[in-house]
Amino acid sequence: MTMNQQNYKAFEDERLYQPWGPLHPQNATTDLRKKILADYHPTKYHLKDGMEYWFDGRFNRICTDDSGFYLQTIASSDFGNVQKRLYVSINGRRIQLSRKNNETLISPVSVPPLKKAGKWAWKIEEIGSPLYFHTGFEDDRRKTKRPIDERRQCITNASKFSNRADQDKTLELVKAAFSTFGNIFGVDAAFGREQPGENIVEFSEELSEEIKRGVHVEI
Repeated sequence: MTMNQQNYKAFEDERLYQPWGPLHPQNATTDLRKKILADYHPTKYHLKDGMEYWFDGRFNRICTDDSGFYLQTIASSDFGNVQKRLYVSINGRRIQLSRKNNETLISPVSVPPLKKAGKWAWKIEEIGSPLYFHTGFEDDRRKTKRPIDERRQCITNASKFSNRADQDKTLELVKAAFSTFGNIFGVDAAFGREQPGENIVEFSEELSEEIKRGVHVEI
């Protein structure tokens, strides 16, 4: 079974789906969440160049002090199988980082990690596959009235980075995020319960070679 990808549309306005994290005002319904959100100041960390980054539990997003540069986690359900996705937004481009498509996983995903040397290791095998997402479940949960032809969305809008500097910045942020926050797809980071050093991210040998050759860069 495969997706009819022609039915998926890309949006660059308010129609583009935005995930809600556990601390989003609409999700902060318990006393604990309300208390955290009332004085919400997530801990900030630094990349090598001094850029700050942090986990924003309102949107399940790894933010930086450049508002256009962030990592977004997104949960999707492909025919009943919940998958965890990851894409970067950088200089107007949204690019997915994922495992490769195969017979079991009908679309590119970040699948549950494997235990390796006492740490959870997440593997990324591909950069630039489209991220297709059906908003139906989330629309129903949020009581959002969205036209049917806007429910099938292609969240990403690019397959390559515009330059090598953007690629390198993204890879550094990805590595830092997993190293600093642990499971970035879970809820611990949203509540400030970072688990430094508990998780690592690996790039497959094939992808690592492609990165060196500049396959995923336009210029």
